[in-house]
Amino acid sequence: MDLVSSSSNGKDKIHLGSRRLWVFRRLRRLWNSSSWKGLQELGELLSVPREKHGRILLTLPGRLYSEVQERNAEVFKKLFSRPVPWFRGIWGNLGSLYLPRFGYYLALKQPQEDQTRLRLQGILRGLNVRASSRRRGRRAEWLVRDQQTISRVLECLGLTKTVTLLEQNARVRSLRERANMIVNCDSANIRKSLEAAARHIALSKRLVEMNALEYLPDDLKELVMLRLQHPSLTLKELGQMLSKPVSKSTVEYRWNKLSRWAGVETATEEEK
Repeated sequence: MDLVSSSSNGKDKIHLGSRRLWVFRRLRRLWNSSSWKGLQELGELLSVPREKHGRILLTLPGRLYSEVQERNAEVFKKLFSRPVPWFRGIWGNLGSLYLPRFGYYLALKQPQEDQTRLRLQGILRGLNVRASSRRRGRRAEWLVRDQQTISRVLECLGLTKTVTLLEQNARVRSLRERANMIVNCDSANIRKSLEAAARHIALSKRLVEMNALEYLPDDLKELVMLRLQHPSLTLKELGQMLSKPVSKSTVEYRWNKLSRWAGVETATEEEK
């Protein structure tokens, strides 16, 4: 919960706010089981926007705010001295984990109180967390985008199930990206093979129309006839079907030679 404002130098009213409805649900359970209920009903202090969207305000009289602080000073002191429970409390109010379509990032609002902010920075340094920062409205946020670092922070918070789900999500994404890459590469290779075959067929037909086959060496003539008989074969497959099998690079060299002989542009190299 954030300190929004105070009236009369904080002596009359203290205004606290948050957009997290569950914070106030938990506060209501604590309020009803504590001695604070005898001082004032919680419902009288809350201001909830329509449809429960937006910032919820808790307005505490100055005397009640002081009473709550005094009664819980020892509790806060003990909690502050224990890093993990204290860190979990800070995370519950200021932390968020996002899993967008690409990547991951953990956001943690910077506390307004200097002592709390320094304490939190010390915990993050102890976890070897390197975070960038950005401005969001009136507050700044620390951002962590490395998956392993995010997992380390979540493990410190005791959120082991979240760590497991994050790792599963990362594996699924990795497999999906790998499958997409393979499909895209295969599609590109097929397209390039078909484009090369179309150029070779056009060149072969031109050589036939020019009555040039009888003047070609036997190896080039065989290559032209084989292409006309098998228009969809790749360069590698053409090389293996020749009477004297040759490599893909040799087949490509021969097509370039035929292109220069026929006076057309040299075909681009077909990707493997």
